[in-house]
Amino acid sequence: MKKFTARFDKNTVRVYEGQTLFGSIDFSKERMAHADIYVYADRFHIGPATDTGKDIVLTKADIPVLSFAFDKLWGETRLTPGASGAGIDIIGHRLKPGTRLVDKEDKNLVVISSAKPSDNEIEISANEGLDPVLLLSTLYYHLYASRSKALSAVLGNGFRGAVAV
Repeated sequence: MKKFTARFDKNTVRVYEGQTLFGSIDFSKERMAHADIYVYADRFHIGPATDTGKDIVLTKADIPVLSFAFDKLWGETRLTPGASGAGIDIIGHRLKPGTRLVDKEDKNLVVISSAKPSDNEIEISANEGLDPVLLLSTLYYHLYASRSKALSAVLGNGFRGAVAV
């Protein structure tokens, strides 16, 4: 697997292969769940399909490329028809750290190490020849899901504290 490093710079996450810029994710300042993904000269938009839903859509020039269907029970996401993502899932493995993009045979295509909020870098491993937008979409989803988990934990603790006697 090839090694990549994602580095944070305010609302932008840049992904490097060694010292070479591979791509970036620019999160919207107004709507943090929405972002633009840049791979070479191509620009994609990614974010929730609706204001209240968790399912995500990746578009290029307003044309859907991939849909991410969120499984509330298992916390996994299935990538549905689009360019190169059919039959691929994004999972958080119960026995292994991080977020993984796996194929139909449950083989890792992308592995993203979990980052603490204080970390400025995330390590990524990806199969040779993987479509770059799949790597960056998996990173986006890793960050999106991590942010959601943190928010849920804060709301859960706040709720318990509000009702404690």
